Amino acid sequence: MTLPIKTSLLHLFLVVLQQFKVTMGSGTSLERMFLTVIIILSLIMFNYIKLDKGIKKGTNQYTPIVIKTINLLTILFALAFIADVFGYVMLSLTIVDGVLSSLFGLSTLYILAQMIEGILLVLLQTDFAKRSNIIRDHSELVKQKIHKIIKILFYILAVSSVLRSFGLLIILGNFLEELFGNNITVGTFSLNIGTVVLFFFSIWFAVTIARSIRFILETDILVRMNLKRGVAGAVSSMTLYAITGFGIVFAIMSSGLDLNSFSLLAGALGVGIGFGLQDIVRNFISGIILIFERPVQIGDAVEVEELSGVIRKIGIRSR
Repeated sequence: MTLPIKTSLLHLFLVVLQQFKVTMGSGTSLERMFLTVIIILSLIMFNYIKLDKGIKKGTNQYTPIVIKTINLLTILFALAFIADVFGYVMLSLTIVDGVLSSLFGLSTLYILAQMIEGILLVLLQTDFAKRSNIIRDHSELVKQKIHKIIKILFYILAVSSVLRSFGLLIILGNFLEELFGNNITVGTFSLNIGTVVLFFFSIWFAVTIARSIRFILETDILVRMNLKRGVAGAVSSMTLYAITGFGIVFAIMSSGLDLNSFSLLAGALGVGIGFGLQDIVRNFISGIILIFERPVQIGDAVEVEELSGVIRKIGIRSR
């Protein structure tokens, strides 16, 4: 029997006990007795899971998450037991009910995460998937990205599940809504926190998507086309900068930032270009010329005085 199945069955048993406890009535000695039994059985369950061979060997990539979760739950149930012994029954009930309610969700998420990742990894081994250059030549990178995405989603959903079980999700939502709705005012200048977060998130998202699309173009699409040498690099580079530029414009428009501020910034930037940024602008324009006219191309051997080398990449900035 696998570890997820063991934990799910044990947790199901505790949930049945908890529901049976509810029928005992609130504030009765029988309810308190069942509460103590649930706490003791939960601590035994956590210790049983930690003694699992798979957990000890750390063969699963989710093992660190499981161990940290079990340690946290052990501390919470120990506090619940102490509270119950000293007569703080309501505190003990709150901890136990919240943990048991969230534990089922965490167990479900854990099983789903393993199932989804396992299915995706199996699909990567199929002949159809290996037709892709990305999967065939960069399989480890793809596996790492899949694991990272699933892990991030697992953490987000797990935290949401725990907060909901303890009744804190709505409180946190109201706090974040109030926080992001606040304005920071300095003199006549006012800045909304939510606007700033949305602005930088939009730019980060656009850059991430642009880099991913560029990688796909260079690795799996443009290499299949009969293009002249240098054209593929120009197309992928301009795609990257076009999507990034669109993302910046979208970030400005969606965040509702005052365009007059950007007009002032553009004016200040123009003055800066006139005084000290000529080299940067000159290199920027030269980079565009290199991309479109292609006087030199990727793979060309270049020798400048005593330095020599082979061009591996041409960016929008020349140096």
